[in-house]
Amino acid sequence: MFIKSERSDAMNIEPKHKTRSPGDEQTILRRAYDVLTEATGLTMFIEPGLATDARLRIVTHENESIQYDIYIKPRLTKAALGVALRSIKTLGTNPLIIADFINPKLAEMLKDLEIPFLDAVGNAYLNVPPIYVFIKGQRPLEPRLPTIPNRAFHQAGARIVAALLMAPTLIQQPFRAIAEAADVSLGTVAKTITDLKRLGYVVERGEKGRRLARERELVDRWVIAYTEVLRPKLILGHYRAETQNWWKNVTLTPHQTYWGGETAANMMGILRPHETTVYVRLPVAKFLVTHHLRHDPEGDTEVIKAFWRQGDEPDEGIAPPLVVYADLIATGDPRNVEAAQWVYEHKLHKSFG
Repeated sequence: MFIKSERSDAMNIEPKHKTRSPGDEQTILRRAYDVLTEATGLTMFIEPGLATDARLRIVTHENESIQYDIYIKPRLTKAALGVALRSIKTLGTNPLIIADFINPKLAEMLKDLEIPFLDAVGNAYLNVPPIYVFIKGQRPLEPRLPTIPNRAFHQAGARIVAALLMAPTLIQQPFRAIAEAADVSLGTVAKTITDLKRLGYVVERGEKGRRLARERELVDRWVIAYTEVLRPKLILGHYRAETQNWWKNVTLTPHQTYWGGETAANMMGILRPHETTVYVRLPVAKFLVTHHLRHDPEGDTEVIKAFWRQGDEPDEGIAPPLVVYADLIATGDPRNVEAAQWVYEHKLHKSFG
């Protein structure tokens, strides 16, 4: 069976349920199943998963079974894809990503990575002989409403979570100390900690005080919030230097400028960078003039305002491991995701104890 479509009217697929905003995971799974069955006539079964959200079994005309392990990502973005790629690589399964909606750019990206996907409005990519399905360009019948993230993952909440992940013992300190570390109000800390407790990321131990829990999951949730909510507000601009590898000959101002992303990974000896990321505290104009950087929206150098407390970066001249990890994961590039995994295992995980 060979099905390929790149236009929303090519197959006149109409979901049985209108997708207005991301629903719960089981609703998204059922909708994706329904529209693919309607579009292709495939015989499919949803079964319980082991280490994954569920399993999809497709029965071919020859009565053979093709199985996919399902990862449900209600709102798929490049950052969420990076997190998913890290999980998929760790578990080493035959993956199938299911989301509420996958835009054409992400659809092409997933196809190039040979990662099967389905969404709740009819976009799909499956490629296990004898079945090949590729449908992109399907769009929700109604505009998708923006999701309202938990307060712990708003801009201020993301600052608090970052401070706690960079210095896990901070959770044991009074709220005022946490507020100072994250540069937020005392009331915001109280509300965020309450939400983190409700979500199971902070637990009370009586006289032993509070501690973080499920740190890996919290890191992944923070990466998505940082990439989509906080980081865009911190970007000072994109620039281009006179030479491609200008950063190799730069001596950064201690505690004022830091390498992030692929550049930081290169400093750690694990990646050859294609893009340059630098975090700054000092006035950006001085940095730009000193290093002959000119403004270019398509430039390969990204300059970002440093937001963490000075001293939370263990390696001089490099952003905290949490930030480097997030920069790498957020690209959705498998090469960077692999480097991010190294950063987590060798730099970030050690701080959790």
